[in-house]
Amino acid sequence: MRELSDLFIMAINVNYEFLFVGRDENSFLENYVYDATDDYGDKGGKLWVTLEIQNNPAEAETIAETVFETMRRHFFADMNADPYARFENSLKEANKKLEAFKAEKSSHYIGNLSILAAAVVGTNLLLSQCGEAEAYLIRKRYVSVITEGLSDDNYEFFTNIATGVLELNDFVVLSSSRLLRYISKTELAKCITQGNVVKSLEELNSMVASEILGKIAITGINAAEQEEIMEEEVVRPSFIASKLGFLKKVPYIDKLPLDKLKNIDWEKFRSGAKNVIEKASTLQEKFMKPESLKDKVLIGFIAVAVILLLFVGVTKYRQSRNEELTALDTKLNQARDELSEALTKGEYDKTAAGKILAHAEQTAKEVLNTTMRAKATEVLTRIQEVRDTLDNTKRVTPEVYLDLTKTKSEVNALGILHLKDRSYVFDNNSLFELILNNVGEPMAIADNETVIAGAVFDERESLVFLTKSGKVVEFKDGNFRYMSTTDGVFHKGISIKTWSNKIYILNPEEDQIWKYAYMNTKDMFSNAEAYRQDGSMKNTVDFSLDGNIYTANSDGSLVRYYAGRIQETPMLKAAFRPLNSASKVYTDADMMQVFVLDGTENRLYLYQKEQKGAALSYGRQYQFDGVGEVRSLYFDKTANQIYIVDSEKIYKVTL
Repeated sequence: MRELSDLFIMAINVNYEFLFVGRDENSFLENYVYDATDDYGDKGGKLWVTLEIQNNPAEAETIAETVFETMRRHFFADMNADPYARFENSLKEANKKLEAFKAEKSSHYIGNLSILAAAVVGTNLLLSQCGEAEAYLIRKRYVSVITEGLSDDNYEFFTNIATGVLELNDFVVLSSSRLLRYISKTELAKCITQGNVVKSLEELNSMVASEILGKIAITGINAAEQEEIMEEEVVRPSFIASKLGFLKKVPYIDKLPLDKLKNIDWEKFRSGAKNVIEKASTLQEKFMKPESLKDKVLIGFIAVAVILLLFVGVTKYRQSRNEELTALDTKLNQARDELSEALTKGEYDKTAAGKILAHAEQTAKEVLNTTMRAKATEVLTRIQEVRDTLDNTKRVTPEVYLDLTKTKSEVNALGILHLKDRSYVFDNNSLFELILNNVGEPMAIADNETVIAGAVFDERESLVFLTKSGKVVEFKDGNFRYMSTTDGVFHKGISIKTWSNKIYILNPEEDQIWKYAYMNTKDMFSNAEAYRQDGSMKNTVDFSLDGNIYTANSDGSLVRYYAGRIQETPMLKAAFRPLNSASKVYTDADMMQVFVLDGTENRLYLYQKEQKGAALSYGRQYQFDGVGEVRSLYFDKTANQIYIVDSEKIYKVTL
């Protein structure tokens, strides 16, 4: 008679399935399994590895497969050994492999690893983890985090093992990331359907898919009374692959994306077979009605020849196609390897990392206009993300400070100005005072004039505005008036700034910044004086003053002038992601920073003034999300905040 424990073991059938949730492809995720129960029964057991590897795209798959293959080989080496000893030995060997990968790197960095290793032998569950991976046990609608306390902060690989006995209807979830940051324990328990892994994971997917920002690999394991419905298993390739012991991500056959067929050059294929088909068709009439055995034999030979020729043509085409794809894939792999190397080198040699990234970008661009465009685009996107990481780029969604459309529905804001203790915003014909958290009524700046720029004129405690027609309007003590010069005219321009008792107007068409001095005795400005003595301002889009004049150019370059002449201004530290275009530049005499805005991407570059302003050094970047095209910015030095303006709203960003 069998003992009760034997009957219990036979009553449990361990079913499993895999799930990938999310859309982000920036990290490597995988689920692996090896099932030895068919060959060795319950004492053989099953082994799973669920993992995620971040920041090492070139080697992630190799590392993942090495970990799994090492554990598989050692866990199933001696079926007569104690399961715990088998599992412990396999983890030790996996750790050795991971240490070897680290030793090969000068930086000793192989990426951020989050790995779950689990095995079931009979009814015994064995489990270990490293990184942020977590495992959960759902038993009688109660959820437990069974990996809690397993990891060691001082060691990044496997350190501890959890073990326990599975009961009937237990459900175990292996997750490459902390699932409970997106779903509560109660919600997780509600997803689980006893005896049906597929339905449980489908419920889990529908529950968390919209919440997950990245991507998570999940394995579901169920201790059920009987096999799940075979119909579900047949249509799921992951079940078929699991019986082979080594699982790769396999898409559902009925969901195979049709765009994979677009990569086949059907015209080239048809032209390769066209001649053969045409030759065969010319013989059609002659041999449609064979009159003798000899004719029939001849027709048979011709049919065989046609088939062979078609086969050879298809084979040659496939061979040529495969060689082409292999060459392209080799280039992309090279770019991925360089990407990984740059990420590692960037921690201690950013100059070398920048050169490596530039070469990787060039390699990926060579593949961009081929049938592997999607993969090349993915690599190029990843290169920009790595540059952002190395550039210390901060992605922010600014807080809406004021909505100008509540005051003027058709507002088209151009800038924000701060005069003493008051703040103003202006558009192409109106000025608004900001009073606490409200926007004042619009005040018309000038009839039949279009305002294009404005500035604070501290010398007169007023605001000055430049119009499209080349007029200067002053706002002082609540009143607007046109300003004049001794010769009666101002040069047209695109930007106006002030310094002491002077105003400066930028006119790229005239390749000049025009300077006007205010004369108190005449209550007007002097005639125009050309500021630029050398260099060129034909591509200048904006400028700012701190005693020097910094010009921002459409190509992203930043040039410093003093007394009208270009000053050598070395960039002691440059950004990996270069400033390709500029729309605004902002600084003043009290600031140790120069802000340059790329309006096309809403990126703000911050440069530090070094050597008393004689040099610059790149500091960091801010990427503004959720706003329109940034038109203007103001830096509040006291509160360490930046106010930015798009066409309709004012936003506040705390640095």
